[in-house]
Amino acid sequence: MESRVADYNNAHLEPFTFSCAMVVLLDHHCQSLQLNGHTVLNLYDRRFATGFRDDQKSSPWTPDIEQQYQQFVLKGDASDFVVRLDNNDGFAEEEGDGFSIAQDETYLYTWMRDFYETETEVYNTLRDSQGEHVLQLFACVTFHGSSPMHEASVNKYADIPGILLQYIDGFPLTDIAAYAPREAWQPLCEQAIRIVHHISDRGILNEDVKTRSFINQNNSEGKFKKFMLDFALCNFLAKRLCLPSICFVYKAG
Repeated sequence: MESRVADYNNAHLEPFTFSCAMVVLLDHHCQSLQLNGHTVLNLYDRRFATGFRDDQKSSPWTPDIEQQYQQFVLKGDASDFVVRLDNNDGFAEEEGDGFSIAQDETYLYTWMRDFYETETEVYNTLRDSQGEHVLQLFACVTFHGSSPMHEASVNKYADIPGILLQYIDGFPLTDIAAYAPREAWQPLCEQAIRIVHHISDRGILNEDVKTRSFINQNNSEGKFKKFMLDFALCNFLAKRLCLPSICFVYKAG
């Protein structure tokens, strides 16, 4: 995609949790993606995922922390460390308290990588529901990090993956009392439950469902349309079908 970001506004989307979200406007129409107007850019950037860093008891990011991380990557230590994290589920829990600053940043990198891969897989699985029950995914993007890492083998540790999503000018379910009449509260909540069931029927279990996970759009007729978002903490389940004498498993989707 050749378009550049011409303007952005993140005033209504902070504080950042698992990804850094901002409303962006491309500097010209991207006809191949049928983009026109504002979109939402989610970047999975460990440096500024402040909510997640707090959850993991990681120090706030600083340039000094970044320098230590980059040195760790350039020496080749990050690659070996990621292999240990990926191949041993209990490694971080058992030894995490003893991680160095550079190891901790690498650990956060693996989380951001997994969040991005999970979220894109959810949107791909729900391709036929995009624009109806979930936001439309326009594109996956990569922002190259400003670091001395120029070798392909280490670029991935500096690059920042992201997704470009449909922008909805609406309000979260948390603010229902401020934006919707009382008689609409029950139908809106029931609609949210139906969307959760629809997504789970596709073999997706979202472990981070909150009222802020839904955004409501009010159309010109005064009717509300609801979309679900935030799928970084999803699992993809195998549905189990059991008959009286037969039990077998198939992969949803």
